[in-house]
Amino acid sequence: MILKNGTVVTMNSDFEVFKGDIRIQGDSIQELGTLSAYAGEEVIDLGGKVVIPGLIQTHVHLCQTIFRNRAEDRPLLRWLKEKIWVMEAGLTPETIRISAELAIAELLKGGTTAVLTMETVHHTKVVLEAVRRGGIRAVVGKALMDRNDRGHPDDWVQSIEESLADIKQLCDEWQGAENGRIGICLAPRFALSASRELLDKVLEFSEERGLLIHTHAAESQEETEEVRRETGMGNIEYFHQLGLLSPKFCVAHCIWVDEREMDLLAWSGSQVLHCPTANMKLGSGMAPIAEMRDKGVSVSLGADGAACNNTLDMFQEMRLTGLIQKVRIGAEALPARDIFAMATLGGARALGQEDKIGSIEVGKKADVVVLDLDKPHSVPGEQDIYTRIVYSARADDVDSVWVDGKMVVDRGKLLTLDEGEMVERAKRVMIQ
Repeated sequence: MILKNGTVVTMNSDFEVFKGDIRIQGDSIQELGTLSAYAGEEVIDLGGKVVIPGLIQTHVHLCQTIFRNRAEDRPLLRWLKEKIWVMEAGLTPETIRISAELAIAELLKGGTTAVLTMETVHHTKVVLEAVRRGGIRAVVGKALMDRNDRGHPDDWVQSIEESLADIKQLCDEWQGAENGRIGICLAPRFALSASRELLDKVLEFSEERGLLIHTHAAESQEETEEVRRETGMGNIEYFHQLGLLSPKFCVAHCIWVDEREMDLLAWSGSQVLHCPTANMKLGSGMAPIAEMRDKGVSVSLGADGAACNNTLDMFQEMRLTGLIQKVRIGAEALPARDIFAMATLGGARALGQEDKIGSIEVGKKADVVVLDLDKPHSVPGEQDIYTRIVYSARADDVDSVWVDGKMVVDRGKLLTLDEGEMVERAKRVMIQ
């Protein structure tokens, strides 16, 4: 097919923006420019709408979507102990399926085409089946937790042997599934839920299978102080001592990091996953993103979960990313193009898929999003397309979405899942 007459924001090495066409063949972008259709080729006239690479969220919890609006007004550790761990322990295969499908619908309709996720301890296969049906690109991790000294439900932690057996089975069944659209990562929850022995095994398995490691660190001051009491080190320094830091190490939050830890993140090529709304909602703090980027740390964005954010809206995360750093540093901090790069190229780098996604270029996967920005809240805006996307655009400006060359949203309508049915099922679960 040809997507014709769009304003294409490529995010290639020259940050080229052009008015023209995109030819998609199979799952990939075949040609860019002013194109003529082949005989029988489908042509979709975009009428000047803006085309962007699919947005990439690198820290989400699909299984927590069903907890939306139910875990309010608590700091991180109380929020986990009093709400999240209890509710996650009560999830069933059916409620996890509802939760994951609800999340995938919101993500796709809001222009997010790829995610790095951390799920709960059990029923990860149910999430993967929802990913398959929903059509989103995802690297999915089962939460790994072997410590039972922080108020976890007794039947909710697993031994190292049980955890690794589950991971091996998930890798054998799902790694590279759906033409490479689905992957598996290792997801030790955080230092206070995972023993040193488990983290050693995670590193060994990551090196053996080439898997990403996805975890949380330095999210709140209280958590960071507890890690220091246990280990004598900051959270990132502790992970460094264990040998975990590397380009495959994806660590969410990193709010309470010092200069040495930022230097370690930069030196190792580790990936920082910034979740500004969740950090503000839990009162955790404001991550020093501008300083990390100045040191060369690779930063990408995520909404975290609907339980601590209430939405999974990447446009909201981009906007808040900029506003927070401008308040912290000054009005010149983080230009809009840099923020949009974090939401696209940075996400692709975190997933280890920068050769496949994150920009609109010949040979890359056809993960593209069409935005209708000719609306009162986003015009005029011809001078700087990045500012228009980051500060004026909204999730409901998403018109159409393709993942792996397949249309999954058409003029705002989700094509892969029954949106009405899932909303009704979610409402019934909430009532119970």
